[in-house]
Amino acid sequence: NIYDPFVKNYRYPLMQNLRDAMADVDCAVILADHNIFKQTDFDQFAPVMRCPVLLDTKNCVRPAQNMRIYRLGDYS
Repeated sequence: NIYDPFVKNYRYPLMQNLRDAMADVDCAVILADHNIFKQTDFDQFAPVMRCPVLLDTKNCVRPAQNMRIYRLGDYS
């Protein structure tokens, strides 16, 4: 699933909202540091994901209690 609030047309189908994009996925990957991603509480999506895992490549996502978050370049 692909979601970007600033992209309207893409060669692959885009999801209309973040919740739909997170549904039934094994892992979510954040590739842009848009404010919407910085401000979102990703815990709300854990119940709709098959596996609540998120790879944050921009180190912009807030910590979550119900989701394992891996940050690229964070070795702690």
